[in-house]
Amino acid sequence: RLPPAGAIVFAGYFPAYDETAAAAGRFRSRYAAPLQDALAARGRAEAWLLTFVPLEGRSWLDALGALRKFIRAGERLFLVEEFFGLHEAASALILWLSLSVEAEAVWRDLDRTALFSEPVPPEAEPILSALWARSFFGAPLMEGIIATLSYRRSFADLPRPSACVYWSEMHGWEKALSRAARAAGVKTIGFQHGSILGSFFNYFPDPSETAESAPDSLPLPDVYAADGDIPRQMLARSAYPGLCRAEAVRYLGLRAGLDAPPTPLPSDPALLIAGSIDAAETRVLALLATRAFPDGKVRLLFKGHPGQPFAPGLDSLGLSGRPGGEVVEGTLSGAIARASAVLAGSSGAGLEALAAGRETIVPRRSDALPLSPLSDFPEFRRDAGSPEELRREFSECAAGKRRFSVEDGRGFLRRYWDLDAALPGWRGLLGL
Repeated sequence: RLPPAGAIVFAGYFPAYDETAAAAGRFRSRYAAPLQDALAARGRAEAWLLTFVPLEGRSWLDALGALRKFIRAGERLFLVEEFFGLHEAASALILWLSLSVEAEAVWRDLDRTALFSEPVPPEAEPILSALWARSFFGAPLMEGIIATLSYRRSFADLPRPSACVYWSEMHGWEKALSRAARAAGVKTIGFQHGSILGSFFNYFPDPSETAESAPDSLPLPDVYAADGDIPRQMLARSAYPGLCRAEAVRYLGLRAGLDAPPTPLPSDPALLIAGSIDAAETRVLALLATRAFPDGKVRLLFKGHPGQPFAPGLDSLGLSGRPGGEVVEGTLSGAIARASAVLAGSSGAGLEALAAGRETIVPRRSDALPLSPLSDFPEFRRDAGSPEELRREFSECAAGKRRFSVEDGRGFLRRYWDLDAALPGWRGLLGL
């Protein structure tokens, strides 16, 4: 499976692939297929460093079975765990133990006023202690150690790639990958590939933390590519080195919809509830909708995130057998076309609704920060903090009383995501 030297290595999640291509033995990522086509057209080799995530209810064993089929068909796919051998396991345990002892010693001697400007009340001590333990010798620390050692080994074993591209969401494994690749002399391209949440603070470190010359700077990619002009402008306030713009390969399919007449509103009012990866937020969305429309007169269409599907959770939400409720299969764009409006939080569905000429209603919560990608753009959203507000906002949408024109919404989306199918930005980054 080892690729030739000079291949492009992609790091991403598995099993996020196109099922139709898989039937023919081809691995086509849901997020990178246009890039794979561009590489194949130039005869450039690719390989994949994959991290398992339980998408659409698939288990680890399901993923292994699918991976074996791709490998037998000749695809160059690797799970990150393949590079975590006995030597790495022993090193991880030793490092974790040494850091745990050091963190415990620091906690005992730490002046609590170093954490807060006021004396810490005794009842807060258990909370602080638990957070300290989780940060410095809990599961996140071990996950970071394992990722660091695995990526070091992977770049030592793979013939020197010309570049490593990964899909950035500001997780810890990305920093481990960037540091390991840089140590091996491999160029890294971190691609911000979806929507940006203005209140998602780990996207926006202080510029002092992104300065490469600082002793405590974050491990960052050589190039940080944003998928449109608006995300690039948002990220610029953190002064990321190598910040540029590249095409939103994940959303190129929206281009045709932006140029076509919007689908008419359905004759029977329907609200699409677009879940997110966050289980608590998904539950809030579902309960807000069912309390606003308990009688079934408004059809509720439930479309879950691949990592947080609605179907297994309908019973716990009290939605099974509810009149006028339906768990939608198929594509998100197809579900949006069936709806009069979209109820969405941190999901990018709130942006995709603009392409179809639909408006998005964002929940206003007192127990969480506003995490919608439309939070910074109030002119392109509606807010609802109660069932009564949701009924009022939805009734206007269903009646065609718009806050902004379809063309204004589509114009905003064109500024948000770069949808040039010729991929000039990516061709420059990958040397094509």
